[in-house]
Amino acid sequence: MGKKISMLVDLSVRRHAVFAEVKDVQIEKRINWGGREHTSVIAGWKRKPDRSATDPWLQKQISCLPTIARLAKAGTVDCYFSLELMFEENRGSGGMHGTFGDLFAGVKIKSCLPVVNRPRFRQNVDFGEHLREEGLPEFCDFLLKLDPSLLRLHAPEFWNALPAFEQQNLLQLERFKSFCRRLSKRHYSDAFHLWTAEANALDYFLTVDGKFVNAVRSIRDFNFRCKPISPEQCLSVLGITEIDPHPFPVSGPQYFE
Repeated sequence: MGKKISMLVDLSVRRHAVFAEVKDVQIEKRINWGGREHTSVIAGWKRKPDRSATDPWLQKQISCLPTIARLAKAGTVDCYFSLELMFEENRGSGGMHGTFGDLFAGVKIKSCLPVVNRPRFRQNVDFGEHLREEGLPEFCDFLLKLDPSLLRLHAPEFWNALPAFEQQNLLQLERFKSFCRRLSKRHYSDAFHLWTAEANALDYFLTVDGKFVNAVRSIRDFNFRCKPISPEQCLSVLGITEIDPHPFPVSGPQYFE
C-alpha cells in the first residue's frame, strides 16, 4: 500500500472514535488482602451507548474508525484539525482531550491555517460568542454578502493586517459563494470545513455526515479539489478491504487492568 493521504477530520468522527467512558462507573471487586477476601469499590469504564443502532450506514462508518486510527498512527494518513472544529469541540463539553477510550489518542493531529479567521471580524466579543452553534452558519451568511474588493477599498488597515493566506482566500471568495448556493443552509458549516481543507491543500474532509457527502456528490456543475469522504470510502481509497477488530469489544462495566 503506497498511498498516503491528508484529511481534515470532522468532529463527528472524533466523537464517534471515543468508545468508552469512565464517568460515574464504579465496580465492586473481590481482592485478597492478608489472606482474607475483601470487597472493594473501584473506578472503572464502560462502552458508550450505541446511538447508531438504528442507522446501519453509520454503524458501518464507525466500524472503520479503528483501522483509520491505526493508519494515522502509522503515518499512512495525516490528520488535521481546524480553528472552527476546535470551537465546536469546546462548545459546552470542554473538549475531548485525554478522554479514555479515544481511538485517536496518540495520533499526531496537525493544525490547519484558518481559511478565514472568524474572530478577526468580531474582535470585541466574548470568547464564548465564537462557540455558539449558530456562529459559523451566521459567519457564512456574512461571507455570502461580503464583497472583498469593497473591504480592501473602505477598510485598508483591516485588510492589510490580514495574513496573505486569508487575503488570497477572500479574493477567491466567489468560489465558496458559488458552492454554498448549491447547498441548503444546514450544510454551511461543513461547506466551510471543506473550503478550509481545500485551501490547505488537503486531499479529503473525513466526515460521518452522510447527508453532506451525498449533497456534495449530487452537485454536478461544481468541482471542489478536496472531497468529503466517509470512513468506508477512505479505506476504499487506500485499497483496504479488511477492517481491524473493535478495541473495546466487551459489554458492561470493566475495571482498569
